[in-house]
Amino acid sequence: LKNIRSIEDFDSLLTECVNEIIECEKFLVAYEKAEEDFIYVYNTYVKHEESNQIFNSYYSELKNIRSIEDFDSLLTECVNEIIECEEFLVAYEKAEEDFVYVYETFVKHEESKEIFNIYYSELKNIRSIEDFNTLINECVDEINKYEEFLDAYDKAEDDFASLYQNYASNESAKKIIDTYYNELQSIGRTEDFESLVDACCSELLQVSGSVSMEDVVIPVRATEENSNADVNETKETFVAAAEIEDETETEAVVDTTADNNDVEPTYTADVGGFVTRCYNVALNREPEQAGYDYWTELLIGGQKHGGEVGLGFIFSEEYTNKNTSNEQFVTDLYTMFFGREADVEGFNYWVGKLNAGEERVSIFAGFVFSEEFANLCQAYGIYA
Repeated sequence: LKNIRSIEDFDSLLTECVNEIIECEKFLVAYEKAEEDFIYVYNTYVKHEESNQIFNSYYSELKNIRSIEDFDSLLTECVNEIIECEEFLVAYEKAEEDFVYVYETFVKHEESKEIFNIYYSELKNIRSIEDFNTLINECVDEINKYEEFLDAYDKAEDDFASLYQNYASNESAKKIIDTYYNELQSIGRTEDFESLVDACCSELLQVSGSVSMEDVVIPVRATEENSNADVNETKETFVAAAEIEDETETEAVVDTTADNNDVEPTYTADVGGFVTRCYNVALNREPEQAGYDYWTELLIGGQKHGGEVGLGFIFSEEYTNKNTSNEQFVTDLYTMFFGREADVEGFNYWVGKLNAGEERVSIFAGFVFSEEFANLCQAYGIYA
């Protein structure tokens, strides 16, 4: 002011002073507001140490700002980066929790634990929130597949253990089981375990059974008088299946695809009951799971008829070794193929045939090609 030499310059000087003070005050007010805004950002958004480091980096830049507009820009960039960081860290923590859940829920075997550890170690390398879910889903899928494989392996081992137990006294059967069991380690697909056990069961029944369906024939009774005798429903069907020759006894091979199997069956949930009864009656035990599944699936799929399955049991080595009497054999046929006790007249008829020298396979044919057995199979929804 003391240097002014012109009246007009007094106003100019004052105006410049006012303008500069106002600009400075605006800047300082904006600075103070920016500091308050940074404190709000810190209290509101910063939850992790990593976000704190981001905050400090931006806050230290505050003192270098020379333009009011730059306060807002700096603050906006800080908020956006902190929010992005916090979202990532929250997603990371959730991913860690998800991995814990995956471990506790899906990992049951040591081998699956190794898979889990590989994926979990990748967690720290993730840089995108979307990649957390991808990593976890891939981990779960691979663990599930491997656990299913290992469960199938364990089940196959249990099935083979049951087979060893059930055929403990049969050396030839144990050799067959050994052969299939030794292939267990080379299985590479989950579905192949069941196929391996099924193949073993199939071969065991083939070697343990002394009779095949091709051996099943119907002995025809000698006289017309006898053929018309009303002993029981089974005997009538039995006799009617072959042509009667005068005063002679002949054998007629049975067509296993005729008569009783004209109608396409619709299996029921009780089809396993027939298999269980075969085990109970012929082998005096409950079925092992592998054998139960094997025969049930064959019956449901139509690959085996009820008579064929019954044949495998009633003429198996395990049943034959029981050395049943003729009376017990007939009783077992009634129970297995009719699901009932023998009526006195029918029982005496069949036992008399056996005592007179009739082959057991012929008596078996009388039951499996009877109308009563066909009706029973129809109720189960399987071919007779």
